[in-house]
Amino acid sequence: FYYIESVDVISVEPKLIPEQSNIPLILHGNFTSDLYFDASLFCQIGSALSPVSWVNTGYLVCITPTDLLPGTYFVGLTSGGHDLLTNLQRIDVRRGINVVEAFPLFGPSQGNTRVVVSGEGFLAVQSSRLVCLFGDIVTWADILNDTTLECLSPQRIAVTHEKVDIVPFKLAFDFPYETGDAAETT
Repeated sequence: FYYIESVDVISVEPKLIPEQSNIPLILHGNFTSDLYFDASLFCQIGSALSPVSWVNTGYLVCITPTDLLPGTYFVGLTSGGHDLLTNLQRIDVRRGINVVEAFPLFGPSQGNTRVVVSGEGFLAVQSSRLVCLFGDIVTWADILNDTTLECLSPQRIAVTHEKVDIVPFKLAFDFPYETGDAAETT
């Protein structure tokens, strides 16, 4: 018989992820070095188990299962079937979006060009939480229907590359960007 010390996870990032994403979850907390040697240590995401990668006493990483459907899940740690967490962390899995194209792909540096984005799954996202990124400049997305949204291009102060400034266009959930890029085009 041996005692297992409970573990405190302070936070999990990201908290909002697309379905079936298979992405790393970073657990921030205070972890003893004993966990490094624990071969039976797993993240528990809902009822699914995922192996843990040890980073240091402040961070652990586990990969989300590819079969996570939209919904709310609690993230915990388990060792040998024993729960180690007293404070489970919550993540929300959202239906993924798919961007097919954005048009037009260029506009004047004064901005205010209406960019129409075609794809699928836009209605599953709360319109107040979907943003368009033109490089590092944020504009809010206006969701028209499940397959179409619009963004207004921002003004660019400095244009480079012989009067053409190529910036990556991205869609992201939440503001500030809690989950990274959902889709990207250039």
